[in-house]
Amino acid sequence: MDKAVRDKLEEKISEAASARGRAGALSGMLSQGGDPGPFLLGFAAGRLYNSFYYQTRRVLGRDPTEEEFGEFARVLYERRGEFS
Repeated sequence: MDKAVRDKLEEKISEAASARGRAGALSGMLSQGGDPGPFLLGFAAGRLYNSFYYQTRRVLGRDPTEEEFGEFARVLYERRGEFS
C-alpha cells in the first residue's frame, strides 16, 4: 500500500476508535437494546473502507488493487480491538 494512503488510513483508524461514543449513540438508537458490537464494528469498517478507497483514488488516481485491499484488511484485523 502506498505510504501516503497508509498514513491516512492509520489516522482514520485512530479517529474511528475515538468516535466510538458517537457511533455508540447511533447504535443504541438503531439496535433497540440488542448487542451493539456488530453494528459498531460494521460502522467503523465502513468508514475506514470508504477512506481507504477514496484516498487510493485521490493519491494514486486509480482504484485499489486486490493486493492493496488485502493489506487494508490485514491492518483492520490487526487493530480490530480498538473498535469494540
